[in-house]
Amino acid sequence: MAFADPLVFAYDGANYNLARLAPKGNATEYFGYGTNLTINVTVKHTIPEVGKPGESHLLRVDVDHFDATTNAFLRRCSAWCNIRTDGAPQEVENSEDVAEALADFLIDGNITKLVSRQS
Repeated sequence: MAFADPLVFAYDGANYNLARLAPKGNATEYFGYGTNLTINVTVKHTIPEVGKPGESHLLRVDVDHFDATTNAFLRRCSAWCNIRTDGAPQEVENSEDVAEALADFLIDGNITKLVSRQS
């Protein structure tokens, strides 16, 4: 089952509709824009040969910010999550559990500590 098209993506208190761009192999990109920003979401799967370890699933978000007056590029902010299984073949429930634990940990307070260079 694929993600929705358009993909509704919340950023900085607003919802954006991101259009699905042409899928390429095991990867799909979504793109949208708002006032002074563009949003790219990439979903990519690395699926090894049968019996080989290293299955992974990447979700990456890139937000480009532009100057309101000149439309000049200011900065790119990115965040991504890679859910990977090494050793035995992937067990979907274990992969879900570790991703959900990370998502639960990434509450506002912990994100603030992380980007404020605390550890």
